[in-house]
Amino acid sequence: MELQLFGINHKTSNVSEREQFIINDSNQVLLDSFLKERLGSKIDSFFGISTCNRTEIYILGDPGIAKTVLRETRECLDINIDDKKFYFLFDQDAFIHMSKVASGIDSQVLGEQEIFGQFKKAIKSAQDLKIIKPRLLAYSDKVIEIVKKVRTKTKIGLNPLSVSGLSFNLVKNIFEKPEDQNILIVGAGSLAHACY
Repeated sequence: MELQLFGINHKTSNVSEREQFIINDSNQVLLDSFLKERLGSKIDSFFGISTCNRTEIYILGDPGIAKTVLRETRECLDINIDDKKFYFLFDQDAFIHMSKVASGIDSQVLGEQEIFGQFKKAIKSAQDLKIIKPRLLAYSDKVIEIVKKVRTKTKIGLNPLSVSGLSFNLVKNIFEKPEDQNILIVGAGSLAHACY
């Protein structure tokens, strides 16, 4: 079994494409059943994470199975995004990437803290849904341990801003009294909710 992942993010796709590929509890359960039926023991377990800037699926399975899992995921969730928009990582590269994502190193705002909470929430959700199994959970626990060390031993979290925090600061810089303004936030994602 090999750790691997595939996904799209703000570097590989536009917003309308990312909106087509969102992992939530209900479609994760559906995908779990679909993958078990189609791939059986070729995958041990998986879990997905969706943020405003990325959707990724982390897999523990037969070496190289990620491309097959993407094909099955596209069919199950009716995703119509060009294959070239997806990236794949395997083994150690997948683990390093998971660590970069969770620590905010791979975010639009370097060191963004919000992603760590989203990463932990995705793992907890997969546990509650009984999708993630102990071997993949061990990798995830190690990533959390690494992120905590990164946060305490470096200055990456010194500026605790996120994309939503930067957006709010921009509004404050444009208007003298932003609290007296009526602002329309278009969207229903985590960025829109965080600004509210």
